[in-house]
Amino acid sequence: MFRRRFISKEFKGIRLQVLIWIYPNVFHFVSYPKGDFSWHHLWFIAYLWIYSVICTPLFLWLKSDSFKSIFGKLNNKWILLSFSFLPMIAYWTLSQKWEVTNNLTSDWYNFTVSFLIFVFGYLVGLSKVSWDTMEQNRKFFAGIAIFITVFRLSYDAIFGSIPEDALWILLVNGVLVMLNIWSSILAICGFAKHYLNFKNAFLTYSNEAVYPFYILHQTITVALGFYMAESDLNIWLKLVLLSLGTFLIAWIIYHFLIRPFNVIRPLFGLKSKN
Repeated sequence: MFRRRFISKEFKGIRLQVLIWIYPNVFHFVSYPKGDFSWHHLWFIAYLWIYSVICTPLFLWLKSDSFKSIFGKLNNKWILLSFSFLPMIAYWTLSQKWEVTNNLTSDWYNFTVSFLIFVFGYLVGLSKVSWDTMEQNRKFFAGIAIFITVFRLSYDAIFGSIPEDALWILLVNGVLVMLNIWSSILAICGFAKHYLNFKNAFLTYSNEAVYPFYILHQTITVALGFYMAESDLNIWLKLVLLSLGTFLIAWIIYHFLIRPFNVIRPLFGLKSKN
């Protein structure tokens, strides 16, 4: 991975030299921000691996008969879908001290909230009641998410400048952030169950391609954007070219260089082909 260095117009002619310098500098293994070595957009993979290791005993227990008897009493839509209150508590207690850094070792707010949502997502996924509730109320959950997003983006314009360090603002903001995240997740799952609850060749192909596409896309986007940024093209044309170029290059790499080969597939999270 590499990040684009901001360079002034007088250095416009040496963009290629800068790019060539950045690539080997990554392999000096000096961590960001002092160096260029970082997992960048792949940070969540390390987090998910840690979560999986921590939760494997829990998930094994959740599949056991002893848990099923407890789960039967909890299998109520209001109980299961109100788990967002615990992430709210995590937001309130941790967010003021630990900013999001994605560095794993000192990222306690982000680590804790994401971990709780990871566990709650597994629990909700076990429940048919929850899936039916998400599907039936998908528009309601989407409405909440959209309303909170618009409100949080526009409340300064509506109410004037409000000190962000005010206690009540911090509390309200914490509640709104967690409601926004959780309602968005519930809405997405609800729409997915309603419209994508079937299988065909396209969905099977696309589902397998998601992870490789995610791994590939940022490097392609940055490389294309590096050369496109200072061109004289219209900004909207740049956006279209950048989006299409990223998709097409990622698809070519996936379809022709990753998907067919069992040696490479595991490196991108894919099972070997039979």
